[in-house]
Amino acid sequence: MKGFLAVACLISVCYTQSTTKHPHMHTHEPNESESITFAYSGMTHDLIVKQRVGKTYNCYVADLTPEEEKHIHTDAGLRSAELRVLGQLSSATMEDMAMIDAHNVKLCGHAPHNGTVTYYVL
Repeated sequence: MKGFLAVACLISVCYTQSTTKHPHMHTHEPNESESITFAYSGMTHDLIVKQRVGKTYNCYVADLTPEEEKHIHTDAGLRSAELRVLGQLSSATMEDMAMIDAHNVKLCGHAPHNGTVTYYVL
């Protein structure tokens, strides 16, 4: 009987040591998200970059170089133009919607509910 009690105590001690919980750390960090979409306008031959951060919606209109226009319909050509324009977004200048071609405005779309669209040109 003493042997059985000793084995039961040993199992109990081993089990409780392997099931301890580690404290769960809460950082209370907010979620962050951003969405960037590209569209090529066949009417204006511009590359449209749509960026959404929350309810803020930015639309960038970028002119393509003649070389980029030649290759825009290939995967490599489109990717090359997208990467070049992404690198230039910080140098874009804000523009009034009335100054943006109507085809490009349509490709930019509209902001989500209670959001605003800001237009930029490169």
